[in-house]
Order: sequence, then structure tokens, then C-alpha cells
Amino acid sequence: MTDPEPTPDEIGRAGSAALARALGSADPVLLDDAVAMLDRAVSRSEVGDLGLPARLSNLGAALRTRWERRGNPADLGAAHRALTRAVELGAGDPSMRRYLANLGAVEVSIARSTGSADDLDHAVETLEKARAATAEGDPERRDRSYNLGEALALRFRLRNTPADLDTAIGYYQEAQGEDPADRPHVALGLGSAHLNRYELTEAVSDLTEAVGLLGIAVLRTPDQDPRRPARLAQLGTALVQLGSRSGAAVPWHAAVATLREALDAIDETAPIWAGVATSLGSALRGRAERGVGPTTDADEAVRLLSLAVERTPPGHPERAMRRSNLVNALVTRGAGGGAAVDEHIRLLEDIVAEHGWDEPRRAMTLVALGGMLRTRGLRLQSEPDLERAVELTAEAVRGVANPTERGQYLAALAQARKTWAELTGSVAVARLAVESGREALALLPRDHGARAAVRAVLAEALRALAARTADGALVAEAVNEARAAVTATPAEHPARAGRVVLLAHTLHTQAKRLESVALLDEGIGVLHEQHDPTDLAILLLTRYDLIGDPTDLSCAVDTLRAAATGNDDDPAPQANLAVALHTLAELTGDSRVLDDAVRSARAALGSTTRGTRDHTQRLSNLGPILRSRFEYRRDVGDLDEAIEALQASVAETPSDHPDLPGRLSNLGELQRTRAEAHNDPADADAAVAVLRRAVAAAPDGDPDRSGILTNLGSALQTRARIAESRGIDGDRDRAAAVAAAQEAIDARPTTGAGRYRYLSNLGNALLAAGALDEAVATQQKALAAAPPTAAGRATVQANLATALERRHRETGSVADLHGALAATRSAATDATSTAEQRLVAAWAWADLAVRQSGKVASAADAVAVATDLAEIVVYGLGRGVGDRRSLRRFAGFASDAAAVAVAGGRPDVAVQSLEQSRGIGWHRLGSRTKVDRLYDAHPELAARLALVRRALDRPADDSA
Repeated sequence: MTDPEPTPDEIGRAGSAALARALGSADPVLLDDAVAMLDRAVSRSEVGDLGLPARLSNLGAALRTRWERRGNPADLGAAHRALTRAVELGAGDPSMRRYLANLGAVEVSIARSTGSADDLDHAVETLEKARAATAEGDPERRDRSYNLGEALALRFRLRNTPADLDTAIGYYQEAQGEDPADRPHVALGLGSAHLNRYELTEAVSDLTEAVGLLGIAVLRTPDQDPRRPARLAQLGTALVQLGSRSGAAVPWHAAVATLREALDAIDETAPIWAGVATSLGSALRGRAERGVGPTTDADEAVRLLSLAVERTPPGHPERAMRRSNLVNALVTRGAGGGAAVDEHIRLLEDIVAEHGWDEPRRAMTLVALGGMLRTRGLRLQSEPDLERAVELTAEAVRGVANPTERGQYLAALAQARKTWAELTGSVAVARLAVESGREALALLPRDHGARAAVRAVLAEALRALAARTADGALVAEAVNEARAAVTATPAEHPARAGRVVLLAHTLHTQAKRLESVALLDEGIGVLHEQHDPTDLAILLLTRYDLIGDPTDLSCAVDTLRAAATGNDDDPAPQANLAVALHTLAELTGDSRVLDDAVRSARAALGSTTRGTRDHTQRLSNLGPILRSRFEYRRDVGDLDEAIEALQASVAETPSDHPDLPGRLSNLGELQRTRAEAHNDPADADAAVAVLRRAVAAAPDGDPDRSGILTNLGSALQTRARIAESRGIDGDRDRAAAVAAAQEAIDARPTTGAGRYRYLSNLGNALLAAGALDEAVATQQKALAAAPPTAAGRATVQANLATALERRHRETGSVADLHGALAATRSAATDATSTAEQRLVAAWAWADLAVRQSGKVASAADAVAVATDLAEIVVYGLGRGVGDRRSLRRFAGFASDAAAVAVAGGRPDVAVQSLEQSRGIGWHRLGSRTKVDRLYDAHPELAARLALVRRALDRPADDSA
């Protein structure tokens, strides 16, 4: 006798029990058995069977569970059909609330798989009916509230409707009860909703609540529970947000560990694997960008994101976003040079062209594409790339409403606009860059981790705009923002080095504008922290210009020479070295150093692509170096080449570019030099015209405006001298030169370290115009304003002596003669001057003493000083044309010195002068010296020797 066939009700109960076991296990066989039994129970049920709706509902729930685990669309479709039929057949059934709840859950799953908010509207209606059908005291009402919260939270994510999210949080809280740990699935939903609201409002309370609730959900989920990996993934996503917000390393490590655990627990064929792999890859990329994890983070991120893209079919709503994440990871890893950037741009353009994905995520990809175009535009100096980068990033900004996302995108827009403005010289675009940066900073909460990056972007934009407008307030704001960016960036953060360099550059700009040694020292200090030698050398050169310490110059030259040696791929170190060598040559008077400066400047220019900003700048740098060599050699070819280089540089510079005034000024000074060399009025006219154009182009507040006005004054005086040599009145030009010199002083800071130079220039202009009293008074002010260690102090003393001696000749004032003698004596013993400068001053001292006052004893003292200096001067000379001219400058020195010494009762000095002079010329001009050979073999050592000689030939300090 066989056992009787089980009834549909018995099969249904067995299926429900099997489903309960399957829900607590990851064993797929258990779930298949449950589905099979429940399907059999339904198929054996007769029409009109009162138990059929319940069996259909349970079957639908089982099929939905199997879809969640395996992703077979057929299961989801079958579940919906079963549950729809259960609701149709269950009218009046006391369990209708459960049928509606299960149907609503399946409709939510369908909406989640299709990404359709319209499908979700019906699900929300169904779930609202289920909740309304459940009495308030019914224990199941909390489940109905949970289901409705899930549906509304998903509709918020699809439609970005904040009201849905707030309502969802209310339902979740109702479902949660007093203790979140009692219902981990509710803690999961509520935590996810808080995370969504944090992304919308940036309220830290929502973020911390999300992390806490999601942590509870994970802790209360057993290791073997198949829902645990998804909950770990949710927690990992919240921890990534916490790491981004705080900037701390700990949340990033926790996020990576949590997401790695989630991924390890998921079968690679499961539908959620690609999503979790994307989350882990993005977390690894974020940690790599901050430099707080292993060096392998970026490589692993690329691997995982590549697999996620491979396993996401075309048309999937997440495919575009996952491809975009992959490109971002490739960029973070640094996947190559120009060809890689081109490939990244192509991929991002393909992603942007894809349809079916929401606007916020499209905006993220537009920003990424804009960033890649900016990178290529910067490398190729391409205006079209930079213009398109701005357009795409602006489109992204328009596509987001979230304040934080909008703020971060605005920062990217500020950066793109700043780069475009730098290439084109557009002041209007530069202003827009600053506006974008300020708006970005205002949108980010004060405790947001991205504020440091946005401050750095804003500082760059402010500095770029200040360069075009000479607005000192913008520079001050840039310094404040750069300081704040560095202060907010942890020492181990990979972006700190770049932000420190930005701060140093901004301080450098402000220090030059205000002639502030204190700001320079601050910049040098922060660069020492980051051990950035090239930028440090540039600041040291500026500090040398302000205070004249040869140690700064020596360190800068050594650093830049080391950077240029063996670096054939990058012409920038050679260009910087040329500037430093030029300064060194002017200090030491060594024409060999000047030759090296010319070679470095030409090498840098020859290695730079024509038509680029760098090429224009290096043409401009070459001109002044060649002019200095002309001053040594008097080779007109150098001067002509210098003028041609500056003319080409000016021609390549846009009319509204901030560097145009300086380049015009250099060109005008070269033309003035040639006019003076040839006594050519045409060159003098050209120089004045170019320099007036430079003054007109330099805005008020431009730190270079004073120098341009000084050059204009010099050109006007040169034109006046040339005119007078031809019998033409030059008074008008001399008066204009005084006005230019006065305007140059007015444009300087009243406490600037270099103000004394401009006062001395004004004194010279007044002297040339015949205003003797004003000239003397102005030179006295200049000397009083010159810092004790200033390299130009001796020049001011000499200028004062000239003015006093001129007034003595006009008025016969003995006091003026004594003052002139005192000034030349001070210049001859000034510790800041070169030996050659002091030798000239000593000879002027002797000349004044003998020819004007008959003070032979004082003249003999001057000759004694000059005799000691003569050999030092000649020792430092080489064998070039300029060196022979330097020797001729002191022709007749020995015989005149001997005569003065004998007349002054110093025969010993007379003999010394004659003995020293006898072999100097033959020794220096007839053979190569040890210094020559040292310079050939080790130019850096020879340069150091020149600086040591420069230091040693200073007079002893008797103040101690």
C-alpha cells in the first residue's frame, strides 16, 4: 500500500519551511528546493482553493529571493506574475496585507533592475495599501513601514526628490523600534537613507548616524548570512564618505578592509559582484590619491574597476559610471604620457555619449573629461582643448544641485578657467576663475575634507588674476588662501608638497610686490620643509636681489646647475640656470660666467617648442643676458641679437598679457643701449616710444611698473644727451626723465627694501636737469634708506659724491667738497661693493683730494687703498675682450699713483704701485691662469671661488 499523495496545503507548508531555512543559508540547493516545492503546491491547487493566494505569495517571495542571489530576470518576472495573481485571488483574504507587501517588494526589485521611477510609483502605491491594511498595533506594521521606506528611498535615488527621502527616514524610524540592534535590516535601510541625505545636505550628523547604523547592521548579521556582503558594501561606502569628509587615513583603511571582506564573500557570478568591486576599486583609488595606503592601491583599483566594467553589459544603467571610475583610476595611477591622455579622453567621450544614465553621474564624467582636456591643453598649449574643458566643466556644474558636489565641480571649473586665462591672457576669464573658486569654497561645509584642495585652487586663480591686474588685495587674499590650504593639509598627504610650493610662489609674488624680506624668508622656510631645490633657488635669487647676500646667490647657482646637468629632456632648468649665472656674472664681473649664461639661455631656447609660452619667455630672458655681454665685449652683434630676441618675444605676446609690459621694457632698454653706443637718435626715439608703450600697458600696482618708469627715464636722458651732442635742446626730455623717476618712487612701497635705488635714480635725473640741491637731498635720502648690506649701497655713495662735487664746482662750497670726499672714501671701503667698484671709488677719492683740495696726504691714503685693490681686480679677470677693456680702464694708474704717493710723502706706496703694475698685464693677458683652467674643468668650483674672492676682498669690519 503506497503513501497518499501530499495535499497542496502540506506541500505549501513544507515549501515555506524550506524557504525559511534557505533565507538563513547561502546554500543554493535549499533555495531551489523551496522554489520547487512552492511551485508544485501552486500547480496542484484547484481554482477556488482558499489557500492558493498564500501559496502564490510564498512562491513569489521565494522567486524574488533567488533573483536577488543569482540575478536571473526570469525569476523576477515569475515572482511578479505569482504575486499579482495572489492579490487578484485574495480579495477579502485576511492575509491580503502580506500579499500586497510581497507584490510591492517585487515591484521595487523590478524598478531597481530597470532604473525606472515610473515602475516604482506603482510599487509605492501597492506598499501604501499594504501598510494601510495593517492595524497600528499589528507587529507586522513595522515591516510594512520598512518596505515603504525602502521604496521611497529608491524613488529618491532615481528622481532626486528630497521629500521622498525625508518620508522614507520617518518610515524607517517607525520600523526600527527602540533598539536598532533588534532589526539589522531596518538599521541597514535607515543608515543608507541617512547616507543619502548626507550626500544631499552635507550634515555631519547624517553621516555619523549612517556609519553607526550600518555598522550595527553588519555586526548583527551572521558571517554565513548571504545578506552580509551587501551590508558590508553599504558600510564601506559610508566609510569612504567619512574619509573624504575628514581627510583622515583611518576611515579609508576601514573602508578598504570592509569592502574587501564584502567582495571576498561574493561569488564572482553574482549580480552584485561588479557593484561591490566598483566600490572597492574607488576606495582604493581614493586612498591612493591621499597617499595613505600601500603603493599597490592604484594598480589594484585599476584591476578591479576593469573587471567591473567587463562584467557590466552594454545598456546597464551603471556601465557608464563604472567606465568613468576606471578612467579616473588610470589617471590616478599615472598610466603614461600624451598617448595615454589621448586614450583617456577618447574613453571619456564614449562614456559621455552613452544614454540611459542620470544627470549627476553624467556630471562627474564631464568633470573628468574636462580635467583630461585641461591636462592635454596645458601640455600642448592648445586653446581649443582648454576652451572645451571649461565648457564641459561648466555643463557639469549646471547639472548638479547638491551643494558639495557643486562646490567641488566649481573648483574644477575655476582651475580650467585659470589655465585657459593663463594661456590667452584674458582678464575676463581670470576673473571668472576667481568667482568660481570663491563660490566653490562658500558651498563646502567648514569641516569638509575637500576645502584644502579648493583653497589651493582659489589661491592659484587669485594669483593668476593678480598677475593681470596688479591688484595687491588679490595677492594678499591668495597668500591667505594658500596658507590655509597648507595648514589644513596633513604632513603625509601627497598634495601637501604641491600646496607648499604654491604657498612659496604666492609669498614670492607678494614679497616682490612689497619688497618684503620677511615674506621671502617665510617662503624659503616652507620650501626647506619640502626640500624643493629648484623653487628654493628662485626665491634665493630674489632675496639676493633685495639684500645682496652672496651666499643666497651661490646656493641658487649650485642648485640650478645641478638640476640642469644631464637633464636634456626639460629645458626649464637651463633657463633658470641662465638667469642665475647672469646675476652671478654681474656680481663677480667674470665674463666666463656670462658666456655660460648665454650658452644656457640659448640651449633652453633651442629646446623649447616655438609658439609656446615658454618659448616667448625664453626669448625674453636671452635679451638682457646678451646686453650684459655687450657691456663687457662691446660686440654689436650681441646687442643686435638681443634686440631681435626681444622683438620676437614682444611679437609673440598677446596685447593683454601681463608679461607684455616687462618685455617691452627690456626691449626699450636694449634700444637705449644701442642708441648710446652709436649716438643714434633713431634708436633713442624707438626706445622712448617702446618704453612709453610699456608704461601704458603696466597697470597701477604692478610691482614692475617702477622699473619700467626707471628705464623710461634713462631713455629720455640718453635722448637728451644725443640731442645736445647735435646742438638740439634736451631740457624737455630731462624734465620728463625727472617726472618718470618720481612716478617710479611713488609706485613703490614706502618701506620696500629696494626703494633706495629709485631714490638714487631720481637724484641722478635731478642732477642731469640741473636741480643740484634737490639732487643732493635725494641722494642723501637714498643713502639713508639703503640697508647696510645692500649690494647697491656703494653706487648710491658714488652718486652722492658726484652730486656734491658738482654743487661744489657751482657754488664753491667747502662743505660739499668734504662731503664728496667722505662719500668716495666710504664707497672705497664699503663691504658690500666689488673690488672693482671700490677701486673706482678710491681713484675718485684720490682725484678729488689732489685736484680739488690739494690734500695730498688724503690722496696718498686713497692711492694706498687703490693699490691693494688693483691686483685683486686683475686677479679675477680672464683673457677675453671685456677683460682687456677692464685693464685699459685703469691705464696710467701706476704712474699717477706713484706720483701722488711721492707727493704725499709715501715713497713706499709709490714703489709698490710701480712694482705691482710691471707684470700684471703680461701675466693676465699673455698666458692662461690657473683660474682659467679651473673654470674649464669645473665651472661650479670656479664660480664658488669667485664668490669667495668676492667675500674676501671686502674690507675688514672694525666695528667689533
